[in-house]
Amino acid sequence: MNTDIKPTATQMSILVAAARRPTGEIEPLPDNLRGGARVQVVKGLLAKGFVVESGGRQANS
Repeated sequence: MNTDIKPTATQMSILVAAARRPTGEIEPLPDNLRGGARVQVVKGLLAKGFVVESGGRQANS
């Protein structure tokens, strides 16, 4: 993994919340993250390799 890749503040808050969950899932996402911003944050997490898809859910659903 490239250690130069850093999460944004929003991505970091999502990752911290996921780390606190027994399942490690990123959902539910913060309430203030809506619409296209939601999609972009999740796509960014996937692209940077911070999360992986599971359960058949798509980043744009």
